[in-house]
Amino acid sequence: MAAAIASSLIRQKRQARESNSDKVATNKRRSSPSKDPRSLCERHIFSVFSKVRFCSGKKRPVRRKPEPQLKGIVTRLFSEQGFYLQMQPDGTIGGNKDENSDNTLFNLIPVGLRVVAIQGVKAGLYVAMNAEGFLYTSHESGRAWFLGLNKDGVIMKGNRVKKTKPCSHFVPRPIEDPACYDWGESSVGAMSVLEGEVGWLSCPLFSHPSVYNYSSTQSAGHNLVWYRLPDGHDLEQPIKYSSRLSKDRDRLWLQPAAAADTGQYICMLRNKSSCSKIAMRLKVLRRDEAVQGASCNLPVAVVPSQAVIRMQMGDILDCPDLQDAAKMAESDLTVTWYYGCKQFPLFGNDRQQKGLRLQIHVMMVTYQGLYFCTVHYQRRGQTLNFTRSINVTAINHLFSSEPSIMNPTADQVFTVKQNTEVRLVCKGLFPFLNSPWEIWWTVDGMRLEQLDNPRFSKTNRQVKFDYGDRTEESVLVIQDFKSEDLNRQYNCSVRNEKGFETRRAQLEEEVSLPSVELGCGLGVTLVLMLLLFVVYHVFWLELLLLYRSWFGTDERYTDDKEYDVYISYARNGEEEQFVLSTLRRVLENELGYSVCIFDRDSLPGGTITDETLSFVARSRRLLVVISPSYASQGSQALLELKAGIDGMARGGHLRVILVQYKPIRWKGWVRELRRARVALALVRWQGDKSRELTSHFWKRLRVELPVRSLSSGEKEGSGKDVALMRMYSQNSTNSQTGLITDTVKDPQKVFNSAA
Repeated sequence: MAAAIASSLIRQKRQARESNSDKVATNKRRSSPSKDPRSLCERHIFSVFSKVRFCSGKKRPVRRKPEPQLKGIVTRLFSEQGFYLQMQPDGTIGGNKDENSDNTLFNLIPVGLRVVAIQGVKAGLYVAMNAEGFLYTSHESGRAWFLGLNKDGVIMKGNRVKKTKPCSHFVPRPIEDPACYDWGESSVGAMSVLEGEVGWLSCPLFSHPSVYNYSSTQSAGHNLVWYRLPDGHDLEQPIKYSSRLSKDRDRLWLQPAAAADTGQYICMLRNKSSCSKIAMRLKVLRRDEAVQGASCNLPVAVVPSQAVIRMQMGDILDCPDLQDAAKMAESDLTVTWYYGCKQFPLFGNDRQQKGLRLQIHVMMVTYQGLYFCTVHYQRRGQTLNFTRSINVTAINHLFSSEPSIMNPTADQVFTVKQNTEVRLVCKGLFPFLNSPWEIWWTVDGMRLEQLDNPRFSKTNRQVKFDYGDRTEESVLVIQDFKSEDLNRQYNCSVRNEKGFETRRAQLEEEVSLPSVELGCGLGVTLVLMLLLFVVYHVFWLELLLLYRSWFGTDERYTDDKEYDVYISYARNGEEEQFVLSTLRRVLENELGYSVCIFDRDSLPGGTITDETLSFVARSRRLLVVISPSYASQGSQALLELKAGIDGMARGGHLRVILVQYKPIRWKGWVRELRRARVALALVRWQGDKSRELTSHFWKRLRVELPVRSLSSGEKEGSGKDVALMRMYSQNSTNSQTGLITDTVKDPQKVFNSAA
């Protein structure tokens, strides 16, 4: 290692001497240092293998012109006593065992053949020794005696240091050159260029002038070198510059680009003490791969530039990268403008090309869209070109550019609930303004970044973009909302360079309903409703009868009718037996109704028609027993039916009930029965199933009959009336049949028998 340092120093010295053309040549030969007792510098030799020694003495009286100062090698001097030589910032020299200290760095500068000067890197001072052997620091390099450290790391006096002693032996430990810092691949993304067109790469290291500035780096001795890593290769290759590939300051030009140029490019900035590099990717596109939009648009590899023009106003468009191309052109530039598929000049005077620029005099909505410009120039006898695009957008011409808050409104109240996620929405309108804008939330006057509470966060998004006016939305999300959060102040603010507005969001707590209790109550209610529906569907007749018995009105107290029921039936053996033995018996004896039967209750000597109409008019219900033999034309039963229907239609106090004793075909029904069947209730007799008083037939019939609720006394009186009516009926029957007898029956016996 020491040999390498010495060789480097000697090589620098030799190169400096050869480059110094003003050096005075001399043929005078120096005497050997070992033979000259007056010179210590020539006798004390700098060891290049295991130790460093420094010598001092009187200078030879040889006058020479000053040699150029060379930059030495930065190293640390390690003494065999176990210390590193160090120089404090104030110039104090001593020993230090910390090898990482910046005070132990020294610059070994060659000042003669195998002779060096020692300069502290941190302090910038040279190590020197006076005539008495004491060390001191100087801003100039010179000669000194032996330098040594004792066992305590303290500098020794020069005349006490011997070259054979370990205290004067120093081992140089050079500092390696720093590795080249790799910034990776540029975050800008792949650069695209169209095949056959002009393109260039700008070194991303200079994208931040505060970090790297091209002029400053060149002044500091940095060199910019370009490398290329083709697709499918692992080893980067230096770029061979040519008329097509050339470098201009921080750019690599491709004039024109070829398909083989696709790959990764590396720009490296380095000098002897520092190195930085960054990579970027280039993609050369074919014309069918470029973005065209409409089929007739020009192919463009570069993302379109953006331009905004206010409605009914004008502006001038310049082709992007035009000034960069002018630096490489050897002739005047020409630009051809296109709007969509049409080349300028276009019809009309609102848009005109003037020189290299395109001027829009009056902006309209129909003038929005992509504008293309193709730049042509000559270089080294070759015509080169590239195409760029500009997306022009029309914006509203507003007099006010101040932002405004659309939501929340001044009187809006947000309803919140504890232990849930709460979202507060704020919407702001920003009129077009080519300046920064901002929308944000504050909680108790602090932004969310300052609040440092993980429960609070926000999300922003653009809701609408209308001719340059943007509507932005900011949502404040509060996780696990607490009761103390109600006491906080929540403000939404919007701002641009023209104005500022803020608005407070008002919160109120939602009244919590007992969801469990409500759910149970609703469930019980539904079950009860279902049970009631089932009960009503099965026992609706019983429920209706029960209701009528409690709340129904007895019609005997509201009208002057004599009979409850008048029974109309066909006069034959089977129907008559059913009426007299079943209907009459149950209605009179079991249910307590007063029943009128013409054959039983009519008096002799009267007209059948008049008596029939009279009985029907004096009855509250007309019970029609329907059978196949009932509806004979001209029969008394048909007369009774017509009278009942007429009485029901005129006064409404008479109701007709149809009892189907036997099934009858629809064709066998007379016209009056057909009409009555549509509007009247029909109760069907089902033989033995209907004989029980609790059967459906009797329940259904009781629903149609008048309400009857009798006390025990009324039942007794009713029984006597029934017995009396039976006696009259018997007499009436006998009189009509000619079986009138003189036997006088005792009414009391009749009553007792009825009871």
